[in-house]
Amino acid sequence: MFEWIEALTVDRSAKTAEARASVSADERLFVDHFPTQAILPGSIVIELAAQVSGPLAESLAETDRYAFLAMVRNAKFLKPVYLPMQASIEARVTRHEEDSVTTRCTVLI
Repeated sequence: MFEWIEALTVDRSAKTAEARASVSADERLFVDHFPTQAILPGSIVIELAAQVSGPLAESLAETDRYAFLAMVRNAKFLKPVYLPMQASIEARVTRHEEDSVTTRCTVLI
C-alpha cells in the first residue's frame, strides 16, 4: 500500500509528519468499486492516514517495535473522493506515552 505515498517527511522535534499521496483511477483494486465513477473507499483513506502516522509514532518510540493502527476514535468523511486523487496528509502527535502514541491526522483532497 505504501505505493500511493509519494513523499513523506517526519519532523521528530515538532512531532509532525507530512505526506503527498496519489491514487490513479486505473488501479485494479477499484475496478468494481462504482464502475461508472471510481470512488476511493473510506478504508483506504484511513490506511493512508495510518501510513503517515505510523512512521511518526515509530520515530518517537524508544524501542525497535513497529507502530500499528489500534483504533480510530473519530473519522469524518466530508465528501466522496473520486479517482484519480491527489492528497496532502498531515499527522500530529496529540499524546505520547512510553507504550503508545496518539496522533491526529488530516487528509486534504
